[in-house]
Amino acid sequence: MAGMERELLPFLENISSYSDDVFYAFVKEFVGDVESEILEIQRIKDVRILLQVPDVFIFLQINSKGILKLKERACFVTNDLQYIVRPGIKSNLEQFIETLRKYYKSTSTNENFVSSQTTTNAIKETTHCMCHLIDIYQSNQPKSFINIFVSNLLKNMTRSSNNYQFDPIVNKFASVFNILAGNNAYEFIRLNLPGSLPSTTTLKTYNQNMNLQLRECEFRFDSLKDHLAFVDSNHVFMSEDSTGVISSVSYDSKNDCFNGFSPQLENGLPTVDQFQTNSYTELQQWFEDFDKSTLINALLIEPLIRNNSSLVHSRPFILSAYGTNNKYTAIDVLRKWMYLYHECKKRNINVVGFSSDCDSRYLKAMQLSLGFFIRAPNIDLLTGNNSLLEINIASHWNFFFIRSTKPYLCMQDGIHLVTKIRNRLLSETANMSINNEEIDVNHLFYIIQNYPKIDHNLVKSDIFPHDRQNYSSCLKITSDDVLNLLKHINASATYVYLYLLKLGILTYVKTDTDILVRLYYGWIVTFSYRMWWTSLQIKRNFSQKEKDNCFITRAAWLSSELNVHCLTAIIILVAEGRLPSYAINTHLFSSQPCEATFRSARAMTGILSSITNFSVFEFLQKIGKISILNQIKSTDEANDDT
Repeated sequence: MAGMERELLPFLENISSYSDDVFYAFVKEFVGDVESEILEIQRIKDVRILLQVPDVFIFLQINSKGILKLKERACFVTNDLQYIVRPGIKSNLEQFIETLRKYYKSTSTNENFVSSQTTTNAIKETTHCMCHLIDIYQSNQPKSFINIFVSNLLKNMTRSSNNYQFDPIVNKFASVFNILAGNNAYEFIRLNLPGSLPSTTTLKTYNQNMNLQLRECEFRFDSLKDHLAFVDSNHVFMSEDSTGVISSVSYDSKNDCFNGFSPQLENGLPTVDQFQTNSYTELQQWFEDFDKSTLINALLIEPLIRNNSSLVHSRPFILSAYGTNNKYTAIDVLRKWMYLYHECKKRNINVVGFSSDCDSRYLKAMQLSLGFFIRAPNIDLLTGNNSLLEINIASHWNFFFIRSTKPYLCMQDGIHLVTKIRNRLLSETANMSINNEEIDVNHLFYIIQNYPKIDHNLVKSDIFPHDRQNYSSCLKITSDDVLNLLKHINASATYVYLYLLKLGILTYVKTDTDILVRLYYGWIVTFSYRMWWTSLQIKRNFSQKEKDNCFITRAAWLSSELNVHCLTAIIILVAEGRLPSYAINTHLFSSQPCEATFRSARAMTGILSSITNFSVFEFLQKIGKISILNQIKSTDEANDDT
């Protein structure tokens, strides 16, 4: 009985206030499920009624269909159909009632209630104080994390340190806390709150059981299928991007291979475990024959979610990552995309399209995929595929240039596109003009110097950013206040340039733009660029190089064209029922999931280190942690949604 008394001690003073569901939940937690049901079916809803009932088991002698299932769980049935209460259940309830009687008897006679010889006044005062701070069973949300956490902690306080047990919710919290705060902060909390969090060894086992660690060059198609089944989606958009890494070679003891060499590509694909060896001589030869990776390439999957809820922003799934020396071609990219497309098709996963930054090789691969003024040599993208995306293009649409039939769509990342157009304005070699009027960043500098900041909210770093990918400066230089001031100083060409940039942001970046408004703005930008380019081509006194310097970069122009064509194709396919309606969330079609993953990996550096970069091996270790975070977030969002 001493064990039950120790567990109940923190709650005895407040248990008299428990009633109905709160009381039954308390009994279920500390006594048992069947015991709680025995009290609930008799409407013994609080301690007062319980202590007045002479025999809580006598009702089991009644022949009633309403209690038949409970009798089968709580009793043994004899051959003559007599019901005998199971000894464990009877003992549990009797101990519980006896503990309550002893406590209330001691309070009525002003005597000290001592649960056992090992229970000291200090323990009693501590637990009594905790009950004053929070009464976990009177909360309106008995399944909230704080209730589960405190309940788990109080239970562990009655156990030996080598017998701590943890609720699955506490394990999940501990995993996230360890990943985000690091081992030092985690151990500081765990050691100062004994019984609150599992040990790092237990936590490592918990993370390994989630089986989300990524091997270099591995494509996790089967795990992807499971993830999509969980979030209820079978349409995806793939994004791909690269970031710099520390060029070093590390040994992966778990997979018995070396990470950090740049793997050879076969049909655009890297080989898993290419660098496995038991020979020191072979390893030495690899250092001579193979480049070290200077970049890490990541492939992420953005699920398109059916329900219009928070899950529209479902956490992306990390499909693959591998080091590279950046020596690959557009054909390598195209072959890799076709492999990914067909492997997903085998698993009933529909790839709507691919997205990347404005790298010239990815841009050419997109042109090849869509037949945009170019054809793929010796690569048949269409034959033998019965699930092609086909749009009905009107015969008079002489402004529409991609193929009517294609395996998938392609879109350049919106943020990369608008920053590339902004950076053209800052270029020292470009001399852009519209109708012989200059497009000049000095117009913005003039506004900063001659108008108060409250009128434009600009600073010098907005027009001369150190970070060429600074998207926030694009928003500031295209604000309505800045555009109005450009009108006022008669900088009409600069005004048109920045106004088109603003429309590009609304079309490809903003999340709240209506889909038809996106289409309208996208074609305004496209036709404006076409007219601008045409006006430059008819100038006979300009060389081709001079004409090119008066216009945006070719990569930015082609990216803008591809994006509006694919945006139009998506709307047509949705309207014709060939794509689901939720495919119009085109703001998700970008490489920003890759960028966010790279930022998260850099942010995981411990507090005792100032190094934010990583090697290929270190990135793969961090990817495992990021995958755990994404999995937990998706799980919790799904549970909240249901």
